[in-house]
Amino acid sequence: MNAEHRDIRAAGTENHPASQGQSGGKCLPPEAMFKQGRDLLRRWFDDVESQIREEARRAGIFNHPSITGDAREQIVRDALRNILPARIEVGKGRVIGGNSDPSKQIDIVLFDGRFPVLRMGTDALYPVEGVVATIEVKSELNESELRSAFENAFSVMRILPSFVKEDADAWLAQRESDGATPEQAVEQLLWHLAPRTYVFAFDGLRSLRAQAEALQTCLSTTMRGTLSRPFIPSVIVGGGAVTVARDDQWWVTVPEPENQRQIDQKGVAITFESAARFGILASHLLLHVEQRTLMLEPPGTIRRTVQSYLPFMEYINDCIGAHEFSVALWNERAPGSAPTEKPTT
Repeated sequence: MNAEHRDIRAAGTENHPASQGQSGGKCLPPEAMFKQGRDLLRRWFDDVESQIREEARRAGIFNHPSITGDAREQIVRDALRNILPARIEVGKGRVIGGNSDPSKQIDIVLFDGRFPVLRMGTDALYPVEGVVATIEVKSELNESELRSAFENAFSVMRILPSFVKEDADAWLAQRESDGATPEQAVEQLLWHLAPRTYVFAFDGLRSLRAQAEALQTCLSTTMRGTLSRPFIPSVIVGGGAVTVARDDQWWVTVPEPENQRQIDQKGVAITFESAARFGILASHLLLHVEQRTLMLEPPGTIRRTVQSYLPFMEYINDCIGAHEFSVALWNERAPGSAPTEKPTT
C-alpha cells in the first residue's frame, strides 16, 4: 500500500471519536484503528472459506467432472458477488479487444457494468477496457492444469486496451516527470490498465513443495512481462498452498540481507502454505477493484478507500513470518515476452 495514501488518511483523525480511548485520552495509532476492520474482514473471509469448501464437497456428489466443475465455478461466482461493488458484474466467456484475437474461454470474468457486453445465453464477449479481473477455477490443480491457467491468463493480459489519447498523454507525461523513461512509463500504463488474473483450485498441489516446483517449471519454459510486472496470475490458490506474484504495489521483506538481495533482484513470485486461501485471493482482488474504481474518479475528488483494512499484507506477513516459503526466480532466458507497443488511442 502506498505510504503517502496512508499518511493522508491518518491526518485529521486525532479528534475523531474512533481514534480516542474510552476516556477521550491518547490517540490510537492509525494502524491500531484499522485493526478492527482487518480482523472483521478476516473472520468474514474465513467463514466464506468454510462455506465454499463444504459446497464444493457437496458438488462432488454428482460424480461427474463437467457437472461438478460447473457447480464449483458457480460457487466461486456466488462468493464473489457477495463482496464486490454493485458496478462490478460477474460472468464468463471471452475477452476481446481491437488489437488481437479474443482470449481463451475464461471461467469467471469480472467486468465494469458501465461498459458494453455482447451476451449470448450464459456466455459473453467482454471488451478488455471494461474487464477488471479474470479467474480460472480448477477442481484439482496439477502441473498441466497450472500451465493451462497460465496460458488463459496471458491470453487476457496480452490484449491491449484503447482509451482517450489526451488522458494517456497526460498520464505518461506525469510518469516521465517523476523520472521514468518513456518505455517505463508505457509499461506502467499497460500494467495499471491490464486485468488481473487469478487461479482458484479446490484440490491438488497440496504441499508448498509441489506447488513451488510446478510453478518454477511453468516459469522456466515461458516467462512473459518484466520482473516487477510479470504476466502471470496474481494469486494462485492450490490445494494447500498459495502463490502470490510480484507487482509494483507490494513485495516481500525477509530478515536475512543476502536472501533479500536475491529476492529483490530475481524473485517473481512467493509460495507459502496457508489455510486462508479465499481470504488472500479476495483481499488482493478487492485492492485491485478499488484501484480501478479510483482511477475513474473525476479530478479533485476526495477519494475514499478501504485499503487500510483489507488484510492482504497481513496475510502475507503472517504466513512468511511463521512458516516456510519458496521464492520463484525470474528466468531471463525463458521464451516469451510481453507487448511493448504504445496502447491504441
